[in-house]
Amino acid sequence: MATQTKKNGNSSTTNRESNARSSRGSARRRVSVFANPTKVEGRDEIFHKTVVTRAYKDGEEWKSTSSLGREDLPIASMLLTKAFEWILEAEANKGEAAEV
Repeated sequence: MATQTKKNGNSSTTNRESNARSSRGSARRRVSVFANPTKVEGRDEIFHKTVVTRAYKDGEEWKSTSSLGREDLPIASMLLTKAFEWILEAEANKGEAAEV
């Protein structure tokens, strides 16, 4: 899980989240899409994985978690739908590049 901290207006994010291919959402709720390259029967393939996070403040420090409350679910659903659309577009564009 990526942990995000924010102090004095400056944000720092763990290396994992900065490696995301796509990241959507607000400051409080976010979905990140990661590309996982692998070989299948000698061919290069990419499998996409998603991570949903919610930011919260613990004292003066901002942190993130994958635990969602009832009020987070509709937003997470919308963000996951957008992530799914992004993945479909990325896969379609990969197919177009392979055909050229």
